[in-house]
Amino acid sequence: MSAETIVVAGAGQAGGWAVKTLRGEGFTGRIVLVGDEAHPPHERPPLSKAVLAGTAEPHSTHLFKQDAYAELGLDIRAGMAVAAIDRSSRTVVLTNGETIAYERLILCTGSAPRSTMHCCCGRALPPARISS
Repeated sequence: MSAETIVVAGAGQAGGWAVKTLRGEGFTGRIVLVGDEAHPPHERPPLSKAVLAGTAEPHSTHLFKQDAYAELGLDIRAGMAVAAIDRSSRTVVLTNGETIAYERLILCTGSAPRSTMHCCCGRALPPARISS
C-alpha cells in the first residue's frame, strides 16, 4: 500500500471525478477530499435546472451513490475549504486551522459567477426581465 497522500481541493464534479479516477487507476494511498459544501460531489446543471424546477430530487444530482464513497476509501472534509497552500512544506491549511501534509495536490476549485449588478462603468444595471 502506498503511503502517499493526495489532497484534492474542491469537492465538486471535477473533484469527485478526480478521486474516482485515482482509485480506478490503482492509487492505493490516502486521498483527502476537501470541499466547502456540506453535500457530496454533484452535477451542477441538473441541480440548477431539474431540482430547482421540482422535476428531480437533490440526491439524483450526486455523482456517485452513497456506498461508492465508502468503497473509494476517502478522507472527506466537507464544509471546509483550503485556506492556504504552502508549496515549500507541501501542506494545506483548512479553514478550521487544520494542517494536512501532501505529496500531491490537485486543485479542482471551480469558479464563482460574477455579479451582474453593475456594468463595467459602475452604473447599476436594470433588473432582468423574464418573459414567458
